[in-house]
Amino acid sequence: MPPKPKVVAVDTNILLDIAVPKDAATDAVDLMREHMPGCAFIVLPTVILELRYLSIKGDAEVRMLATRALHQMRAWGFQPVNYIPAGHAITERIADKMRAQGLLPEEERNDSFIVAEAALALCEMIISSDHHMLEIPKAKLHALLDAHDVGCLEIVSPSDMLKKFS
Repeated sequence: MPPKPKVVAVDTNILLDIAVPKDAATDAVDLMREHMPGCAFIVLPTVILELRYLSIKGDAEVRMLATRALHQMRAWGFQPVNYIPAGHAITERIADKMRAQGLLPEEERNDSFIVAEAALALCEMIISSDHHMLEIPKAKLHALLDAHDVGCLEIVSPSDMLKKFS
């Protein structure tokens, strides 16, 4: 049997950066594609909702970037996912526990949903430039995800990927 392709979730800020395009995010994704052949980049439901919200409620520049990301994500090689098989209840339970355990601040509800969705989608990593997500203690995150029998993942920044693959 051929190996399963690696799955990487892309955070909202990465898609907004690519819409600019900002060199670090674009270069990191390009390097990941080069060094991780067959890797699938997915856009999770909460990221799609955030982009949709920003395309309506953001300032003029953010509306333009979010709209571009929504319209171009497939052309850029990102696959939107609007369904996580485990369902919303388990996603919410994991996200709530992340915030209750202090892995993310309470106001970072969407970030906790993104991490939970990525784990349930069996992603190996999330690429993000959000410091809240990047500062989650790895051991505590893995323990929480293990307790829910979902995939463990890494949260990496574009600069992490540039260092790794350059």
